[in-house]
Amino acid sequence: MKRLLILFFGLFLNFGAQAQGNLWTGVWSSDKGELSITQAGGYIYGVHDQWVFFGKVYPGGRRAAGTFVNSAQKSAGRFDIMINGDNLSFSGFLAPGEDFRVLTKDNAISWDGNKTQKELLTFSDKNGNSLVMSEQGMINGRQDNGRVFYGKAKTTQFDFLTADLELARLDPTGKRADPPVKGELILFSDPFNPANVKMAVTGVGSIARWQAAREAEAKRIEAQNKAEASKPMPKASSNMYRMKMTYNDVTLTKARVGRNQRGDLSISTLIQGPKPREEQISYVRDNRTRGKSNFVWFGWMGNNFGTTWPEGQKRNIGKFVIWNIPFSTAEIQSSTMKITTSMRFSWGPNLLAADMWGDRSNNLAEIIKFLSGQTQAGDYPNASGGRKRLPNSDETFWLETVGGKRYVRGEGEMYDDKDHVRFRYTYTLELID
Repeated sequence: MKRLLILFFGLFLNFGAQAQGNLWTGVWSSDKGELSITQAGGYIYGVHDQWVFFGKVYPGGRRAAGTFVNSAQKSAGRFDIMINGDNLSFSGFLAPGEDFRVLTKDNAISWDGNKTQKELLTFSDKNGNSLVMSEQGMINGRQDNGRVFYGKAKTTQFDFLTADLELARLDPTGKRADPPVKGELILFSDPFNPANVKMAVTGVGSIARWQAAREAEAKRIEAQNKAEASKPMPKASSNMYRMKMTYNDVTLTKARVGRNQRGDLSISTLIQGPKPREEQISYVRDNRTRGKSNFVWFGWMGNNFGTTWPEGQKRNIGKFVIWNIPFSTAEIQSSTMKITTSMRFSWGPNLLAADMWGDRSNNLAEIIKFLSGQTQAGDYPNASGGRKRLPNSDETFWLETVGGKRYVRGEGEMYDDKDHVRFRYTYTLELID
């Protein structure tokens, strides 16, 4: 659960940066366990590995007091803590019972903590909803209407998270002003667009209805793909190129620490150009799935976000896609169409760089010109290692003729902006009948 939660946030959520003057936001070690705290709207919201807490931040920003709740044990209490002069530690008290009272060493137990350098698991959306989550899955957040919600993660997959919640309103002292009511959290994203994250805090039963709708849509798409797969493929003609792209292999060339890296790799390709032309392209993937699309996603190379990649070990992929491109070379060239390889690698627990993308676009017209015999390898300038440069292309290629058939073999490299991790990948392009 811990690894999945970290990687879920690394894949799809926006990490909240600590605002200037906000002393509370961050991950703290304490004598009562690790704490993750975020500050919003004059209140702090925090999570422990077993309970949550929320409270008012007093003028000056150094003192916070409020309520902690352990839903599993059906218990609650009060806390009153203050940031020390070093701005990196706090001291204070906590005691059972939600009734407001001044806490001292005579009626409460001490509570001390120190800020760490760990990354905070936190998220806020454009509607004013926000949350913070612990590595164990405890969730605490605030709705745009000021109501707080808290609970524990229930289901975590690579594209969504659900949780059972309690919801309540706070009075000015940080105490729950009314009895909590039951609710549910759904947090999900489009896997092709990590910025498209949405959060919904809803009533009981919404998760079941949402999952049922997802399953129904998956069955509809499966039935549609089966129907498309039963149709005959169009034949290649002077105005129809059938281009096959095979992903050959991938190799980890650099790990962050040591000679191994844990994480999962995703691969996708698309043909980019004017939208009216894109809409006329269709594909068949691995001789199974067909569709009307310029975008093909091949899924994840990994298992539960924990695959180990040894440095230098080549891993065969062997997956392919065939595009039906109903345009002449001149039409492709005038439209400046490109074929783009996109790779994504996700890992944890280093959330500063838990997700990286690499996009490489290449000139589709020049690729097809060579594959169809309209140009020769000698028409292009040399690059290193016997490769050739194609105009307006990010990568370099081996342009080969074997047994009378032509191939464009590409090699690319993907790395994150901090150069923590690097991958090298190879693929082959060819025309087929």
